[in-house]
Amino acid sequence: MKKITIIGGGLGGLALANGLRLADVPVEVMEAGHYPRHRVCGEFMAGLTEQTIQDLGLKSCFVDALRHSTTCFFSKGKAIRTYALPSPVLGISRHTLDLRMANLVRERGGIVREGVRADLSPGNGIIQTGGNKPKAGGFSGMKGHWGDLETRADLEMHMGEHSYVGLSAVENGDINVCGLFKQIAVGEFGSRLDRFLATLERNGLGYLAKRLSKANLREDSLCSVAGLHYNSIRGHFRGTLGDRHRLIPPFTGNGMTIAIESAASVLPLAVAYAEGRLAWEQFLEESDTRLREQFAHRYRTANLLHPFLLSPSLQSILTILSRARLLPFPALYKLTHA
Repeated sequence: MKKITIIGGGLGGLALANGLRLADVPVEVMEAGHYPRHRVCGEFMAGLTEQTIQDLGLKSCFVDALRHSTTCFFSKGKAIRTYALPSPVLGISRHTLDLRMANLVRERGGIVREGVRADLSPGNGIIQTGGNKPKAGGFSGMKGHWGDLETRADLEMHMGEHSYVGLSAVENGDINVCGLFKQIAVGEFGSRLDRFLATLERNGLGYLAKRLSKANLREDSLCSVAGLHYNSIRGHFRGTLGDRHRLIPPFTGNGMTIAIESAASVLPLAVAYAEGRLAWEQFLEESDTRLREQFAHRYRTANLLHPFLLSPSLQSILTILSRARLLPFPALYKLTHA
């Protein structure tokens, strides 16, 4: 049995590692960070099926995940409309989920090495899942957990000026607040929280900043990332998975789901390679084809819709359609999640 080495211990890498261990494939995950850790992430998973969770042996990791069923959109501090989601979405933090999945790999006999920045050239049995590399320009993301914060719906989406912020409940009664911004506040700030609140103010979300200032921040949960781009796609899969392959706009709540679904899609091919039934080049080619066919339409639709949440003029159109009950929310949801 050939060994699979996974560079990056995020959702895609850990999901694949768990699936491989169910098939008794030797696997080693190399992660630069340490568990548990907070990540800039919406922390709600739309479209993930029980079958996918079962195929990867991850049921125990989601045992207490919240089930969200409603979402409310806001513009200039006013609620536009609350929608019922076509199917429940899962709410769970990366802080909890990553740790559970890493521990499960170890329990199944796999190796997870933390604090290791792998410097391996692409080669047979090496799969890159270490997240999308930052590029100059692009968007920045900021995230934190707040306690004692009431929400109008299970999920809230606040549209700002070339930005938006999502609120969703996770475990322990906390609310994850995660935003995507074209402009981050610059200058001297007393704390990371002050910078977060100033960034909200700068992007026309001052009302949300005031709301957060009255709630209880979990200090260690604040984190940020820069250089995010959503329109580029790699020419080939070439041994990458999840965000390392391509990013989907976060308003969909489908990024975490795609990472895990990607692992489920390539798992049979990875097992076939490990068992000597498939050459590595065949694995790369068939994985590329499989992922393109499964996810291309989601990326395409999400990128077409993304400007409507970012541009103030297009937000106005979205607001008018929503209030007039002319927005085909169920159809758009389906296009970005299946």
